[in-house]
Amino acid sequence: MEKNGGLLFFSIPKPFEGHIGRIQTNAIQSWKASGSAARVILFGDDQGVAEAARRFGALHIPEVKKNDHGTPLVSDVFEKAAKEAGSSLLCYINTDIIVLDNLAHTAAAITLPRFLLVGRRWDLDFEEDVDFKDTEWAAKVRRTADARAVLHSNTGIDYFIFTPGLYGTIPPFAVGRTAWDNWLIYKARRERAPVINGTEMIRIIHQNHGYPARLHKNGVWQGEEACRNLALAGDLDCCFTIKDADWNLSPEGLVRGDRSRGVLRKIWNYPALHSGPGAVGSVMKGILTLRRAARLTIRRMRKNPV
Repeated sequence: MEKNGGLLFFSIPKPFEGHIGRIQTNAIQSWKASGSAARVILFGDDQGVAEAARRFGALHIPEVKKNDHGTPLVSDVFEKAAKEAGSSLLCYINTDIIVLDNLAHTAAAITLPRFLLVGRRWDLDFEEDVDFKDTEWAAKVRRTADARAVLHSNTGIDYFIFTPGLYGTIPPFAVGRTAWDNWLIYKARRERAPVINGTEMIRIIHQNHGYPARLHKNGVWQGEEACRNLALAGDLDCCFTIKDADWNLSPEGLVRGDRSRGVLRKIWNYPALHSGPGAVGSVMKGILTLRRAARLTIRRMRKNPV
C-alpha cells in the first residue's frame, strides 16, 4: 500500500433535516479537513445527500442495494467504496462523527500490510455549526469535549479504518441495526489481521442526537431486521467489540495485546476464531452449535428473539 494514498471516508447519511442535518454537515466537513489527501463518498438518495456531496466536494453514489424493508445494505457500500479506494486506506464512519486533526495522520503512520483500526467515541451534546474556516476549529472542539464529553463504552463502534482488500464478501447486513459492526471486528480477527484499539491516540466526537420516529431506538436492537443481522453474523459468538482488539495504539506506537480484555473473554472467543477444518476446528464448531441452541431455547422461553 502506498503511504501517500490518503484516507477514503465513506458513509450513508440520514436525510439532512433539522439537528441531524447540522451534525452531519459538521461531520463531513471535519473529514474533509483531516488531511489534504482525504476523500469522501456519500451513499444514498435521501433528502439533501446529493446537495451535501456537491457542497463539500464529495463523490455521491445514490444507488445502494436495500433489503425488503428499504434499509441500505452494508455489503453494497463496502463493495462500492473498495472499487474507488485505489491505494487509500478506507474508513467507514457514521455521519454524526466529528474527527479531529490527528486521525488521518495517525492512521497513515501504521505500517502494517493489513489491519483494522477502531476506537471508542466521546459523546457530546453539541448544537453548534463548526466554523471550519477558523484554523483553530479542532482545538476549540477538543476543549469543548474535554469539558463536557463522556467516553462511550467498548460497544459503540463508529469508525472502521482498514486496508484495501481486508474484507471480501460481507453478508447483506442492514445498516443501522445490530451486529454488523461487531461482525467486522470478528471477521478481521478471524482473518488474523491485526485489530487495533486507537482510543488512546484518536479522539472522535459523537454529536448526540435522537432517533427519528420511523426508527425508534429499539429498532436498532430488536425487530425483524435486527434478528436477521444477528443471524447473518453468526449470533453473539461472532459479535466482537473494541475490547476484543488484539493491539493497542499508544504514544510509544503499537503495543501487542489489550490488557483490558480478560482471560475469560479470550477463552469465550476461542471457538469462534478457531472453528473450521480439522479435529480442533470440529470441536469448536460443536461448542458454537451447543451455545446457539442454548441461547435459542432461552429466547423462546423469554419470547425475545434477540
